[in-house]
Amino acid sequence: MEIKLQQGRHIGHIVTIDVAPEQRRRGVGRLLMNAILLACREAKAESLRLEVAVDNDAALAFYKRLGFTETGRIPGFYMGTLDALTMELQFGSGQAKP
Repeated sequence: MEIKLQQGRHIGHIVTIDVAPEQRRRGVGRLLMNAILLACREAKAESLRLEVAVDNDAALAFYKRLGFTETGRIPGFYMGTLDALTMELQFGSGQAKP
């Protein structure tokens, strides 16, 4: 995860988050996300962004449960052949509490 200053706003960006297949569905991803959300809050980030493969239904559902919304699509983002959806989570109004 990285925090960047864009147009005077601190924006978090998840570069990658991976959970080993044998550890999935055990809360590991949620623990990782809680740590990322806490780091974003401490850095006073206004939002958190990420990209996810359009065919990764499990990840899409996970991020949507956390409150992320789809904000766009990047053609050929993965190896030039697979599109990515861009997603963002806005902080404030009680959203995104770890």
